[in-house]
Amino acid sequence: MSLGEVLFAFLVSLTLWYTIVSGSETFTETDVLPGVDHLSDGYGQSKYVAEQLVLEARHRGLPVCILRPGNMAGCSTSGAWNPNDFVRTLLVGCRRLGGDAGGVVPSGGDIGDWSIDLTPVDWAARAIVHCVMHPATALGRVYHVQSPHTHVRATEVFAWLKELGSQPVPVAQFQHMLEAAATAEADSAVEDKVSPSSVTDAVAVADRNILQRLFAAYDNFHYYFFKPPVLKSDQFLHALGPDFDPCPIFDAALLKKYLGVASPSGPQ
Repeated sequence: MSLGEVLFAFLVSLTLWYTIVSGSETFTETDVLPGVDHLSDGYGQSKYVAEQLVLEARHRGLPVCILRPGNMAGCSTSGAWNPNDFVRTLLVGCRRLGGDAGGVVPSGGDIGDWSIDLTPVDWAARAIVHCVMHPATALGRVYHVQSPHTHVRATEVFAWLKELGSQPVPVAQFQHMLEAAATAEADSAVEDKVSPSSVTDAVAVADRNILQRLFAAYDNFHYYFFKPPVLKSDQFLHALGPDFDPCPIFDAALLKKYLGVASPSGPQ
């Protein structure tokens, strides 16, 4: 195989943009990232430096493309989702908070300015494979592996949860309830002696401390959800072509699938 037939595909998370920009600004795949001075932690700095190295390799004539995945949601067909994902932690944690009553959701404060941006991971995986299998098209490109759909406002997502029985409470009350529930969860924790034997077991084990994780992460949600940037994926969609399956929309039906909630016609 000649060098011309080889494509180095570099994947780097789009969350890097969330750490650099603020407000609801729109960025395309050809926009240049601001300098590393805008990054305050080693995680973001390492991603920035790695991408710059790949861009320099491209400048020197090496066959590369950069793929920037956005916030990945679970599988749109099975509902399986990384149990430690921060968006899943918020959604499942809200359902868990308050016991068997259907959960609670925060209301008021700056929640109205929160937006949630999700790309189903199964669609993203198929799309990435499609791109790297067509190196002539992807060569030298920067792609946002990102849902083309508009961000969903958190108030709308919480409204879907309310339809499932969750009750809205003021933000301050939500945080107080969450702290109390996380403390109680920690006090009643049981150490696992055996490693999970299946994916289902792994999710169940991870969810035993979901309220503790939600409490620990809650302050960071404002950072990610408050007026997030709009990251366009026009070049990526063009490379996929009109015959590629469209990206599933994150809506109430898909939320039910992610939460394992049965529909009137049967299990999702």
